[in-house]
Amino acid sequence: CENSRIDHMQYYYVMTYHHNQLVLCSYFQQLQLQVSHFNCQNKFMQWISLQAVIGLLRPSLLVAGHLFRHDAFYVQPINNTNEDDSCRHYLDTVEEIMRISRASGVFIKDLPAPQAKVMARHPRFTPMENDINMVFNIPASWQTMQHYEQALKHKYLQRYKKTIRQIETLTVKSLSPANLETEKERMHELYRQVSDRQLVSMGKINANFYTAMQARLGHQYRVFACYHEEKMMAFSTAIVHNGIYDMNYIGFDYAANNQFSLYFNILFHCMQEAITNGCRQLVLGRTALEAKAILGCQPEPMHGYYRLRHPVVRTMFNIISRQFNTQWGNTWQGRHPFKQRFYTEQTKTSIDHKVSP
Repeated sequence: CENSRIDHMQYYYVMTYHHNQLVLCSYFQQLQLQVSHFNCQNKFMQWISLQAVIGLLRPSLLVAGHLFRHDAFYVQPINNTNEDDSCRHYLDTVEEIMRISRASGVFIKDLPAPQAKVMARHPRFTPMENDINMVFNIPASWQTMQHYEQALKHKYLQRYKKTIRQIETLTVKSLSPANLETEKERMHELYRQVSDRQLVSMGKINANFYTAMQARLGHQYRVFACYHEEKMMAFSTAIVHNGIYDMNYIGFDYAANNQFSLYFNILFHCMQEAITNGCRQLVLGRTALEAKAILGCQPEPMHGYYRLRHPVVRTMFNIISRQFNTQWGNTWQGRHPFKQRFYTEQTKTSIDHKVSP
């Protein structure tokens, strides 16, 4: 992340001592908020207000975690400190880094469930609401996309077949490091077509991000691109680790999306790659909930906490949060694309895992 030199970001690596003994190592990112992080130009008064607040207050957010990933290490207790003491030391560390950085607020992002339970007992921070990640747990018996097709209800199967037919004239390629270096600017152009349509883009990656990730992760970093007459029309990146196919970033040509159904084909291609690579889980992220529910994903709760010190920043955050919830709605919750037998077997498998010694 640092090697890609993303704009408006600072980084902190912290060692915390208690009675002269090392008790924690932790990592923070600080994002200087910009007007370009918000895409609400069609709401004139809100856009003007944002410009005024950001111009006057120059707010920044401290991210305890990783702004561009949800699976990255960022705090490590030392010397087998118990959960309550570790949490207390960590919150003290957060307070100190907020003071040093003069941040307007802090987000503690993507806590594991055990730490989140401990965190919930501490009154300093507010839990994030409706924070979910769309995931699909792949049955162990599935080896090809044919198994996925066989599990779909008729209506969803017909939709799937129609969707993949739309890219029969396109070519999908896996990008090598050399290809990635050549294509990174086009990828970034397609990424911006997606990110600039989101209500909020807290931090924006740059064209160097893809090559920096590939250099760091090697074969674990997968990049696929879709071409029409030698021109890239869409791409997806993913991190494959510990049996998980974790979609990281995508981009596509919005003008061509209606003709080729690029977004849904990206999702179906991720499903195919996850299954054929023997992964046990596909992770598709926090946005476009209904599209991912149509694919078959289910919500997995994420655990985050925040503290915003400035009342104006708190007000701005509350307004944007309400708009986010309105934007996604809840129609995605009614999407159940698989035959009942699939859900019955999944429930049975889940119960069997819980009772196994």
